[in-house]
Formats: sequence, C-alpha cells, structure tokens
Amino acid sequence: MAQTPTARCTPAHLAAQATRLAAAMDAVTDTEAAQRGLTRADFEVLAALRGAGAERGYRLRPGELAERCHLSSGGTSNIIRRMAESGYVVREADLHDGRGSWAQLTEEGRRVVDAVRRAADAVYDQLLRPLPSGAVDALSGLISLVAAALEQAPAAGSSAAGPGSTAGAAGAAGAAGVPARARRIVRAPRPAPKR
Repeated sequence: MAQTPTARCTPAHLAAQATRLAAAMDAVTDTEAAQRGLTRADFEVLAALRGAGAERGYRLRPGELAERCHLSSGGTSNIIRRMAESGYVVREADLHDGRGSWAQLTEEGRRVVDAVRRAADAVYDQLLRPLPSGAVDALSGLISLVAAALEQAPAAGSSAAGPGSTAGAAGAAGAAGVPARARRIVRAPRPAPKR
C-alpha cells in the first residue's frame, strides 16, 4: 500500500526506506539466483569475481573475496569449493606465494552471473515501468549524493557530531533499529550474512 510522504523525512525514515528498497531488490536477485541453484552468498562471490574484471583475469584471493562479500574465511572457502565443483570457479596456486591461492571465474561462471543479472534487470524493468519517466534515474542520483555525504561524515558517536551532523543522523538511524547496511545501498555486491 502506498504511503503518504511526511512533511520532513527524518534520518531514521530515510535509512528505513533505503533498507526497504535494498531488501526488495535483493529478493528479486535472490529468486533468480536460486533458480540456477545458487544461494545469495554463492552469487555474491561469483559477482565479486566478475567485478574484478578482465584485466585481473576475473580472479581474486580468498581473503579479498571474504572482505568484499562480508563472509568468514571458512565460509568463503566452502563457497569456492562448491562453485569449483559446479564448474563456475577454478582455484589456482599463487606462483609468487606458495601458501596463497587465487579463485578465478570460469567462462561458465561468467555466463551464470550475467544470466542472473539479465533476468533480475528484466523483472526490475517490469516492476518499475509504471513509475514516471526519469524517476528511477533521478532517485539513483539522489541516493548517490546522500550516500557520498554520509560516507564523508565522522564515525557515529564521535565528539565532532553536532546537531546538524550526518554522524548524528547515522546514530539516529541506528537507534531506530535500522541496519547500517542501508548506507551501502548504492554499492555492489550486496553484503551477505556471515557463514
């Protein structure tokens, strides 16, 4: 049901709406990934490797993957193993570090990531089509501006936070029980629960 906009958007309300938007978009991607036998964490690991780009050979070290996808090292290793068994990832030894290794996305892995993204984009397009022309692009630009402003703010609770501080805004959002994840809405891949 549509909600009537309030006269003034509070920081907590802004964070809650950002979280709501992220959750709705995540649900679409999760559904498309699940239809291909992937969990959210599986897809995010594959997407992170895809995001490494051709110049890096679509590969990252397991520690980099764990950091980018907000996973434990053990959880990351389990996902890499499963994805290797599915033919989406190959694990290579690091020639410069005998103890290290690389996870590299295969051609089949790139195909499945791209297929999930295309399918999710098609669903987004269908769901967002009733909105006024230019609304989505305008919203994306505004979210980027807000996120950039908040990311420059001091940590919440610091002594520098004053009445008009965005750090105070972040604290207000946290006090309202809104996950900090809402501040990362314009980033990709989406954070996944620790495993």
